[in-house]
Formats: sequence, C-alpha cells, structure tokens
Amino acid sequence: MKKINVRWQLFLYDLSVYILSAAILILLYGFSPALFTVDNLIYLGVSFVCLFISRFLVRVYQQIWRYGGIQCYIRLIGADGIAYFVSVCAAYLMSYIPEMARPDAVLIFVLYAINVIGSLFIRMV
Repeated sequence: MKKINVRWQLFLYDLSVYILSAAILILLYGFSPALFTVDNLIYLGVSFVCLFISRFLVRVYQQIWRYGGIQCYIRLIGADGIAYFVSVCAAYLMSYIPEMARPDAVLIFVLYAINVIGSLFIRMV
C-alpha cells in the first residue's frame, strides 16, 4: 500500500484562507440578515466540504509546491472549479427540500473566487 503524504500545514493555510474568505464575504454583504439564514450557512458548509474533498481527490495537498510549476496552480484552479460546479448542483438539489430557499449562486461564486485568489497568493509568497 502506497503511503499518502498530505501537507497538513498547507491544508491549515487553506482552511484559514477559507475562513478569511467567508469573513470578507460577510463584510462585503454588510452583515445583511439575509446572509445569515440557516439555508445560506448550510450552503456555505456544503461548499466547504466540496472544496476540500475536491482538493484531496485531485491531490493538491500531495504536491511539493516549492518545485512545482504552473501545473500545480492549474490543478488548484481546476479542483476549485470542479468543487464550485458540484457545490452549486448540490445546493440546487437541496433547494427541492421543503422549506429550503434557493441558493445564491453568486454568493457561492464570490466565496470560491476570493478563496482561490487567497490560496494562490499563499502559495506564491
């Protein structure tokens, strides 16, 4: 069985970038009560799970970023694109549950955009 080397420090950096991205999103929306509905928090949780599962499946956290080239960055952007598509589809499927509001795809997109920019920035520094 092959040993999987996961760069947990990079995962923790990405986790902090995700939390910071969500905080920036809250600031951009101006603490709107519409943002803090249970449905939106569930959708943000679903997008969190989709994002990190996608990055683990594409093996973003198994790369050595110091010696990697453009393919590492393309892999990260591709993983985030896949995660965005899956999370929007999951959110729309969840909206068919009674009493769940339709998801705001723009909200999820802004979260992913801020997150991928922050993740790329952390890797370039």
